[in-house]
Amino acid sequence: MTVCETCWKVAATRAMARGGSVVDHYYQVLDERKDNHCNQEDQRAAPTEGETNG
Repeated sequence: MTVCETCWKVAATRAMARGGSVVDHYYQVLDERKDNHCNQEDQRAAPTEGETNG
């Protein structure tokens, strides 16, 4: 399974704010979005400063 970077960033933010495992939050995000999946562009996410996609 590949990881959706957008969902992973949401999960990481939740983990920092609420505590708990990033992985657990990631699965919660996927469950919340099961009827509205991210597209390929969302899955790659926009690079943050100093990063590149590729």
